[in-house]
Amino acid sequence: MEVAARQICSQSKAEQQGANYVQRSRIIHHSLRHLSSLTKESAESRPASRDRDDAH
Repeated sequence: MEVAARQICSQSKAEQQGANYVQRSRIIHHSLRHLSSLTKESAESRPASRDRDDAH
């Protein structure tokens, strides 16, 4: 009985870790996509931002 309870506990812990991993990888994927879109935008508007910096 105790062994079964321990197995269930370890199983749920593993599932929890798996869920955390999925959540984390989703967040990482989202932030990476956000970063790549930011760098793409900055690459396209870099001359304009450089002119703006010179104007200050």
